[in-house]
Amino acid sequence: MEASKGRIPPRAKALDIAPKTIAPPVPTIDVQRDIIIPDNKALPNFGMSNSPNVKLGSLGNGSGMGIGNGNGNGYGNGSGGNIGGGTYRVGGGTSAPVPLVEPEAEFSDEARRAKYQGVCIVQIVVDAQGNPQNPHVVRTLGMGLDEKAVEAVMKYKFRPAMREGKPVSVWPVNIEVNFRLY
Repeated sequence: MEASKGRIPPRAKALDIAPKTIAPPVPTIDVQRDIIIPDNKALPNFGMSNSPNVKLGSLGNGSGMGIGNGNGNGYGNGSGGNIGGGTYRVGGGTSAPVPLVEPEAEFSDEARRAKYQGVCIVQIVVDAQGNPQNPHVVRTLGMGLDEKAVEAVMKYKFRPAMREGKPVSVWPVNIEVNFRLY
């Protein structure tokens, strides 16, 4: 099916598998449920509605296959893939980053005295150079262990994720930091 050369198509609904008469499919777009797609006829068209190339999708103002103003395969401003550009998600042609250096996290004095242990999960972006960025604790432990986990994760080094033979940044990458007393 050719890509539309104008407005963003309506949101895709759940698949209906009941047998029906065969009709040509209506173009739709499958996006995250929390994304609000404007439905105002007065808004300008996205992409190049006057594109002479009818076999390729409208590329927007940027380069690549995105809708919007960026570079790459994203929807929106920015570069790279996914909504808004920037980072990719693992899958769909994007490989996962591989940890090369994984330093151990140190116990905080408070946790050691209390004999407190558990697992902290830190979510990061792994950039195209294999460095962790933007740490965010998604499973907290408290007693100073969250800070120690972030400190250790920020020292990690990765073989970057790859897409079409090029290193790309990916998100989310969840790192489990295990605090165990032996």
